[in-house]
Amino acid sequence: MSIGNNLRKIRKDKNLTSAEMADILELSPSKYSRIENNQATLDANLVSKITQEFNAPTDKILEGDGKTVLTNPTQHIKGDGIMVQNGNSENERKLYEQIIASQQGTIASQKTQIEMLQAEIARLREQKQ
Repeated sequence: MSIGNNLRKIRKDKNLTSAEMADILELSPSKYSRIENNQATLDANLVSKITQEFNAPTDKILEGDGKTVLTNPTQHIKGDGIMVQNGNSENERKLYEQIIASQQGTIASQKTQIEMLQAEIARLREQKQ
């Protein structure tokens, strides 16, 4: 399970709509929807609020299949708390892998060009002497 799925289960267990849940958590409905769908970060302060409002233990929010679901955590410290992002979706991971592979190809090509330029510089220096 993911954080979003855990929140959805808590919400449904309390027979709340996502709009009602958003209102209780003082979030816009779209922000809450993005969190529940694992498309937005979950503020650690919000975890505390959820545990208090719904008497849900933190591990019920942050764990799945017996382990913490923060497989790819990102933290942003901005003075208003720590943001915790759930792991990337499979599509995001594939996209990042494609971007990385493309960048690695570009880097290899640029390294080859640098080597060729260095060789040309050395040749011109020798010719000048």
